[in-house]
Amino acid sequence: MVINGSEITGDMPPGYSNAIFIKDANKLITDDSIDAYREASKQDVFIFWNHPYWANQSPDASVPLSQIHKILIAEGLIEGIEIVNDTTFSNEALQLALDFNLIILGTSDIHGIVNWQYRISLGGHRPVTLVFARKKTKRSLKKALRAGQTVVWFKEKLISKKEFLIPLINSSLDVKSAKYFENTTVAHVTIFNSSDAPYTLRNQSKYDFYNLTDLVIVPAHGEVNIDVRTNKKTRKFELDIKVLSALTAAQTHPVINIIIRVNQ
Repeated sequence: MVINGSEITGDMPPGYSNAIFIKDANKLITDDSIDAYREASKQDVFIFWNHPYWANQSPDASVPLSQIHKILIAEGLIEGIEIVNDTTFSNEALQLALDFNLIILGTSDIHGIVNWQYRISLGGHRPVTLVFARKKTKRSLKKALRAGQTVVWFKEKLISKKEFLIPLINSSLDVKSAKYFENTTVAHVTIFNSSDAPYTLRNQSKYDFYNLTDLVIVPAHGEVNIDVRTNKKTRKFELDIKVLSALTAAQTHPVINIIIRVNQ
């Protein structure tokens, strides 16, 4: 599915934005960038702020939120913001998305050859925005975007608001089996990761691991075996796990709860 789009280009402020689902890009040609935003809005587009922390416009790589930006956000003329652009990420942009309820986005903004930039043939990937739409249609995609149902995948890290990120992580990790070693209270647990994103996990539960430290990596489309000391045999126990390869806010990692049901 190809979505029509156009860049709204200008000096800072307000800088660069993208308008997607555009019907007539020619109408955006104007000397006044604010008029371009308003004209785009008339076409029921989705507008997001591009690389707000771009060092070429903001030398310290901060997000220069101006009064103009606040007006555009208040009028609904900026609906989303890039927290990831190409090879760069901004905690400040992520926090701004949370503070102003902007849609979290990440793009490659590629100007060259994708494989050269991101070493895809060696296992790398370009940054992308996952959108949880009900159907593969433009209408459904726009609706999901405006509902904020996005997760950014960047350098094998997942970034989003926790209400969308945690369900994605939970649906990716599956307990394939769990069984006590004979004559012990150590449970041998196998967890499978069905996603393209490897997970770096830190144990925060009351149970120690017997074969690993508190840091566990579950490879993409792979599994890990964890031997858990439960102190006594039980049919079910829970692991509280911090996902270090995911962010729900600036320097904030989500915690998930994995329920282990032991085969007797």
